[in-house]
Amino acid sequence: MKAALMPVSPSATVKGCDHRLGANEEPPAGAHLITQRIGYVHHGIYLGAGKVIHSGAVSGLLPRGPVEEVSLEVFSRGRGVCIRAGMPTRFPPDEVIGRARSRLGEDHYHLLKNNCEHLCEWCLRGSERSYQVERLQNWLRPWHHFLCRLRCCLTWERNMYKEDHSCSSALRSALTRV
Repeated sequence: MKAALMPVSPSATVKGCDHRLGANEEPPAGAHLITQRIGYVHHGIYLGAGKVIHSGAVSGLLPRGPVEEVSLEVFSRGRGVCIRAGMPTRFPPDEVIGRARSRLGEDHYHLLKNNCEHLCEWCLRGSERSYQVERLQNWLRPWHHFLCRLRCCLTWERNMYKEDHSCSSALRSALTRV
């Protein structure tokens, strides 16, 4: 059974897309599927016969929910679907599907630690990982350091006025150079 998908505009880009599915094209079984959402890319494993296993169905604004089997149409929500095929897999397609099915019903979704991309990476490569979360953490890291330094500076200044010298002199001198 071929899944009917909405055509994707050539100008639309999805990070990590290796092959965009055509309107009547069916992905190979065990394929890592991705589809664009507002602010993130959603991931799933294609089972065949128009079915996908994914985690974190959207209920409300943010994704959450159990690992479930849905139709390709429900997974895509009317958006274009891409196959992410550029990275080698550790398991053959039938084992990828078996691994995905073994997680059906699991309800431990966590945006940063156990999301749809973590699920797919585990099914395909044996380790849970989310490149989207890693990119976000890398983007936030300088801001985190800045805010920590700012907090320390403000605390040090406040303590100076109280004549509380709890900050070490090395830390004070490092902060004055910033």
